[in-house]
Amino acid sequence: MSSKPAPHPVTPLVRAAALAVGVAGVVAVVVCGVVAGRPGLLGALLGLALAVVYLGLTLVLGRLTLTRDPNVMMAAAMASFLVKLVVIMVVLRSMQAAGVFDNVDEMAFAVTASGLALFTVAAEAVGFSRARRPVWDLPVGEG
Repeated sequence: MSSKPAPHPVTPLVRAAALAVGVAGVVAVVVCGVVAGRPGLLGALLGLALAVVYLGLTLVLGRLTLTRDPNVMMAAAMASFLVKLVVIMVVLRSMQAAGVFDNVDEMAFAVTASGLALFTVAAEAVGFSRARRPVWDLPVGEG
């Protein structure tokens, strides 16, 4: 019998975040579509797309830097947050200038993107706590 290899440490986080975004995203799209009609539906879909891309990049970065020194990982996380914040502001401004938001309910967009961000952070925290992975290992003889 061959034993199954251990999953990557970020896998529980990705799984929990994907489930949270999937469920909450479908609920947000349906609710916004019912409440605000077609513009609400479009706003929620746009917010869902934004949340998936933004938070997906965060998880990919976490996967790439997981085995690095904790200081490097924290620096990469902070730098990526700042870069993504600037990029998202530029993208949103460009979309506004191009008239993308003319036929979209902006409140549905904002509520969906913000809500999904909160759901994902909470899901990642739950996934991390259930993974029971030590944050660091003490050298032999210490502890």
